Amino acid sequence: MRAARLTDPWLSRETNAAPAAISRILIGLAALIKCVYLLQIGPQVLAENSLRAPWFAEAPIISLATIQSVLTVWMIAAVALTLGVGARVGGVVLCCCVVIVVLADRHFYQNHLYLLGILTALVSMSRADQRFAVVRSQRHSDVTPTWPLELIKVQITIVYFFGAITKLNNDYLSGSTVASAWNGSAVGAWLVALVGQNGMIAISAVTIAIELWIAAALWTRRRRVAVAAGVLLHSAIIMLMPLPYDLTVFALLMFAGYALFLEGSIAGISSPLKQSSAT
Repeated sequence: MRAARLTDPWLSRETNAAPAAISRILIGLAALIKCVYLLQIGPQVLAENSLRAPWFAEAPIISLATIQSVLTVWMIAAVALTLGVGARVGGVVLCCCVVIVVLADRHFYQNHLYLLGILTALVSMSRADQRFAVVRSQRHSDVTPTWPLELIKVQITIVYFFGAITKLNNDYLSGSTVASAWNGSAVGAWLVALVGQNGMIAISAVTIAIELWIAAALWTRRRRVAVAAGVLLHSAIIMLMPLPYDLTVFALLMFAGYALFLEGSIAGISSPLKQSSAT
């Protein structure tokens, strides 16, 4: 009973739906980009002569046609989530598709796929389709439950914190990990040559410090500065590393969390827009 009294106020709290809607759109766009990428690599991963890597020895071998069918459903669900048309159902379907693809073969697994699944599930539990949707719900409301959005914010913080902690090892701190990643792109390779080993060591240490600072600052009055630092960080990563698809997907998922941390600013901007559209 005491636990219920503590959780009831938290579960019943509501907030402006505009930040959740922006978060929904960004998650949907990330899912669309990832789906296009998976459709491209699917024939390589699941080719008849490729080495398959099921998660369990007894697991059935999933065919390329099956995965392509799942990815087709994935794309439709991602469009629905992005446009706000049946967004909650689309989000649940999308989350199921992510689970199926990840379990189909180890080669499909990537850290940001689990993040996509978690954020999709949580945003589907909110009323994120109440704003910025192509088709408005008959039960239109400008507010949404707060608790799914708070859990998204917690997840974003966890990603930054553990991302920084896992970098606290000799390989990363020596600068070799970052240098190896940057050498895969023309701009990155030029920068590695420019700053040298000592510069890469400093950049590696600064990256860890920035991630730890963002994880904490997002919950303080400096959240706008933290968001700006995060946008610059992810933009630099996309520019300097040779994995634009995956890095863009990851950046969009993190930006989806930023929208929730900037709740007050977004709600203040969206109110005049709503009034002007009504007139």
